[in-house]
Amino acid sequence: MTKLGLFLFIGFAGMLVGCSTGSSQFSSSRMDYNQALQETEQKELLLNIVRLRYNEPPAFLQVTGISSQFEFTSELLIGGETDGDGRLEVFSPEAAISFSSRPTVTFSPQQEKEFTRQIMAPVGPETLYRLIEYGWGLERVFGLMVRRINDVGTQVGLEREALEVPTEQLDVFKKLGLWQRTHQLELALVSRSVGVLDGYFIHELGLDDLTALREKGYGLIREEAGYTLTEEKESLELIVSAPLAGSAGWLSLADRLNLDGQAGTYKIDPVRKNQQNSFQLTVALRSPLEMMAFLSRGVSIPDSHHTDRVAPDWPIPDGLEFFHVHASQQKPTDSYLAVEHLGTWFYIPKDDLESRRTLGLMSSLIRQEVQAGGAENLPVLTLPVGR
Repeated sequence: MTKLGLFLFIGFAGMLVGCSTGSSQFSSSRMDYNQALQETEQKELLLNIVRLRYNEPPAFLQVTGISSQFEFTSELLIGGETDGDGRLEVFSPEAAISFSSRPTVTFSPQQEKEFTRQIMAPVGPETLYRLIEYGWGLERVFGLMVRRINDVGTQVGLEREALEVPTEQLDVFKKLGLWQRTHQLELALVSRSVGVLDGYFIHELGLDDLTALREKGYGLIREEAGYTLTEEKESLELIVSAPLAGSAGWLSLADRLNLDGQAGTYKIDPVRKNQQNSFQLTVALRSPLEMMAFLSRGVSIPDSHHTDRVAPDWPIPDGLEFFHVHASQQKPTDSYLAVEHLGTWFYIPKDDLESRRTLGLMSSLIRQEVQAGGAENLPVLTLPVGR
């Protein structure tokens, strides 16, 4: 092979290496962005929980765009020397390859009315079901989301400064969680026909009327006075197995909750419409913002912040065992997650699986309950990264 041929071969090989480098860099960049977004989302959630401990309003940024410019360049240089007769004596080929990436991340503050409504509105019973069905334990889900069940728990407006989580409420959740894990009871989303207009009967219907009703999802039930209009509605129900329903443990708990212990099935209703009956569990559900405020009671703060009245002098409530955030003046070296606020580092240790699971549950709930985006007509922050 001539010197020129060898040089061209080296240059072509260099280009191939450069292309391979570019594709691998693109692949690793995608994973790096994914990891960074997941980590910053968790840090933002933890920081907002800490802010609520200091009676500060939370703030949320939504990632609305990620773009990156990838640039690959290659250079081929030829150098040489000739002798006195003009013959090539020294041949020196050179190849240069460079690759660069310029990512840009765009953030928008979430301050619109719909986002505020979603974060302040109590979640629905179906959210309980979805999270438990997903795999989160009933005890943890109820402990985070339920403020009161029937007459057991905290009255509205009193929870923020309560010195402890009601032990009776925790005992109810622990028993329900144990029975759920041992397959003695379950939560089920049941579809039932419900009357639309009570006491109103339809007497004459044509074929077109029946077709229109069915297309709109309505049904008819034949009764003596005529037809009753119905529609299918889903409701969350607690179903107790026959062996458990006859046990002393369940009968004692049912009596405390004013339930008919032999019924076996109990509808879960978030609103007490009329007088509570013995076949219904009335639950007062927290909003996402209430849940974050509830978890903020598990944040330890420096003594100086107590004495200087930077934060309320609230002890960590008894019974809040599933979430604890530590405080340190130095950045922790072995933490699962850490954020800095007011000159103090707040963190969750790597080995605190209970707090990590609870933070993961809170993150899953916000993703499910609060719509992302929708930050039109708001200032946008665009950050060039890694230049």
